[in-house]
Amino acid sequence: MVTRRAFALALPWLGAAALPAMASTGGLLRFVRIRHRTMLIELDGRRVLVDPSFEPAFGAPGLVTAPAPAFDAGAVGDVDLVLVTGCEPGAFGAASARRLRDRAAPWLVPDEGVAKALRHQGFRRVRVVAAGQRLHVGGVDVVVSPSASLATWPGVGFHLSRGGRTLWCAGAPPPIDVDGGAAAFAKGHPAEVAAVCALGLAIGGTPLTLDADDAELLARLARARYLVPLHLDATPTGIGALVLTQARALQGHPPAGPRLVVVPAGTWCRVGTIG
Repeated sequence: MVTRRAFALALPWLGAAALPAMASTGGLLRFVRIRHRTMLIELDGRRVLVDPSFEPAFGAPGLVTAPAPAFDAGAVGDVDLVLVTGCEPGAFGAASARRLRDRAAPWLVPDEGVAKALRHQGFRRVRVVAAGQRLHVGGVDVVVSPSASLATWPGVGFHLSRGGRTLWCAGAPPPIDVDGGAAAFAKGHPAEVAAVCALGLAIGGTPLTLDADDAELLARLARARYLVPLHLDATPTGIGALVLTQARALQGHPPAGPRLVVVPAGTWCRVGTIG
């Protein structure tokens, strides 16, 4: 579980006495949300960077804004694996990749266009993946989960495991009643932590992206102890503001089922024995 300090930030309705001690089943698992979908994960000694996006304009000027990242790309340091769940702004930016210090880490990406952009920058260990693939990369066992992004952007998720610890980066799946692929995947792939982007975007009553209820359902299906929403600091602007968003609806959910972990960007959350 998350440390006392992080839980105090994440779950203000729980006091310290409500935090049960839980023995870790393996090595260290901790993560930090850098901004929006960008996360750095430490999994039993391996470091995994997800959706590196460090552009000041968030890659979508006039559509979406977000605060500056909690730390710069140069501060990420060496990593064992880089994952890209989608091609849209906030999930991948060629300029962000260019600023990363580590050029040797393998990348798993959802689209040949992303792979081409990375290879053009000198990254050689780039692999395009699809849902259902099982890989062992950078010392981490990876199962690729189905997902899909806005418009025609391809997308995937990544179920990570090492040393008995598990974390599922679900990406930004479509609404479950539109495509149940992510829900079916969750049933067969339990994870301690489910990190989900659930923007709740809809036009004219037609849902375009996963909403808060669907995100909670995915976490329940994966039997996750903790649900981490990844979208809370992105704000539609301009044309984007015309699209109905429920991006912050998860913050109002009661503490039932998976524990909701809402912490400021830059705050490390440790999943394991309370200390």
